[in-house]
Amino acid sequence: MRFTNFYKISINENENLDTRQTIEFFNTHIKQDCKEYLKIMKRSRNMLYRGINNIHYDFGTLSTHDTRIPVSLNLATTNVIDEYFMKHTGIHFRTSNALFTTANMRMASGYGTPYCVFPIGIVNYVFFEHVYDLFFTLYDQNVSHRLSELLWKVDNDQPYDHEQFKNAMFDLLNEHKLYFNKGILNAVLQRPFPEVIFNTKQYHVIRADIWTQIAPEVW
Repeated sequence: MRFTNFYKISINENENLDTRQTIEFFNTHIKQDCKEYLKIMKRSRNMLYRGINNIHYDFGTLSTHDTRIPVSLNLATTNVIDEYFMKHTGIHFRTSNALFTTANMRMASGYGTPYCVFPIGIVNYVFFEHVYDLFFTLYDQNVSHRLSELLWKVDNDQPYDHEQFKNAMFDLLNEHKLYFNKGILNAVLQRPFPEVIFNTKQYHVIRADIWTQIAPEVW
């Protein structure tokens, strides 16, 4: 995650939350850069969030990485998931320009300060129905013994059969309905809120608590 422009202007001279510049940022940049995304989200009035660490700003613009290094999952596991996405969507959703979001603000808060996200330009997204975090789905006690055993080998750098691992992973992923560039209203309205992954080079953000205040005015 790379920062391009960020702004901190939340307190005015009376020590009240000052949202004027955030509203200006929304009207000037987000409305122009994120038309496709706003058109989709306006039908639900709900938002997607991302937790961001180590910043304390009101709004700004960030860039994703062309080559993403996974945080929780083993790289071999991530590559197999990415291969699954490529097979079904033609896009590297896990390893390139990935933006992970959720409609669950509390879950986003677990990763940092929650921000509303606004992907820039053409919107491509994917999610599995009812899968709020693929990591927990993979390491659930109900996964098959074969996959559990293979995951242990992968995570502990033990020899394993790649094709067996790939097939076991694909079998698990096939158990969950995959949505590609559709169904996002379900993702933001129906619990448990699934993890929605966007493929985008840049995105705007507004701190979630500020968005709550300005949404009635700008939405």
